[in-house]
Amino acid sequence: MTIYFKMYRPFITIILSFFLFHSLKAQDTAAYYIKYFRPDLKSDVKIVTNRDSAEYNMYISPPPIGHFDQKLRNVKQVYIGTNNPKLTGSAKVYIENNVIDLFFDGSFTEYYPNGHPANTINYSNGKEVGLLTEYFATGNLYTIKKHKGSAEKFRVDRNFYLLECRDTTGKILAKDGNGNWEKLDKDRRHVIEKGQVVDGLEEGEWRGFINDTVMYHRNYHKGNILPTADTTGQIYYSADREPEFTSNNISFQNFVGENISVPAHAREYQIQGKVYVTFVIEKDGSLTNVKAFKGPDQSLKDEAERCIKSSPPWAPAIINHKPVRFQYTVPVSFYFKS
Repeated sequence: MTIYFKMYRPFITIILSFFLFHSLKAQDTAAYYIKYFRPDLKSDVKIVTNRDSAEYNMYISPPPIGHFDQKLRNVKQVYIGTNNPKLTGSAKVYIENNVIDLFFDGSFTEYYPNGHPANTINYSNGKEVGLLTEYFATGNLYTIKKHKGSAEKFRVDRNFYLLECRDTTGKILAKDGNGNWEKLDKDRRHVIEKGQVVDGLEEGEWRGFINDTVMYHRNYHKGNILPTADTTGQIYYSADREPEFTSNNISFQNFVGENISVPAHAREYQIQGKVYVTFVIEKDGSLTNVKAFKGPDQSLKDEAERCIKSSPPWAPAIINHKPVRFQYTVPVSFYFKS
């Protein structure tokens, strides 16, 4: 796993080779066939010339009515073979050297293939703000969360405050940040973790589920996972099931990209390159022994360490149906766009 981070324009980078397959009725609208390099990365996609190999179409249209910033455009992605949208929003679009940078601004919605909304949130200058509303594929409400970047900030938190949660039948499990919460997998079909929330944050013992037979426990206080008592057992480098980052249905690469900052020293002297960080994922999914052991500059190493230490817990590695400690190493690439 390599995590790339650019020194500016930090939201979404789409790396591609352009192929314009047609123009729409609107004079300034362009449409592209898009294919993912990896399905879990919205930012890691390429243009393909063959419609049959494309995973969706992307349309970039003129600015929304009333907006005069010519960089701000309407962006729409559509599932291949249907008229159903995959994503809609407005974004500032920068195109240079076969790279498109999208900085979403305003309302942003992702959709299931059946046309029902999956997630809605607002963006401001490429950053998520306000309420994140999540839905089941049936169209029923799943959760409402409040992003840490909201104007009304309750406390320092790395992701979201958990406000409301419902099950597939519509039954309210948590309301106004208090009650029971069920974290689901990416398809929102299976529970991967559940427990209590108090004032919008995880509290007490939560149970995590890896499959029908494996369950693990972790303890929270005010949204922070408490360190496990067992940090002295054997560390493994391979497992029957390797650890998995499961927070907010995003990849670990995207988490790092959205939470890392540019050290002033590196920015001033244009220092770039890879930083290698190693850490242990404990039996309860918490991260310990985080250490950047190689990199071009100490400021980059310190920042990579800080960011990974802020990671939410993972689903732990499994051997013989039991959680185990697991050693993990990732390269984090800092680079400037030429």
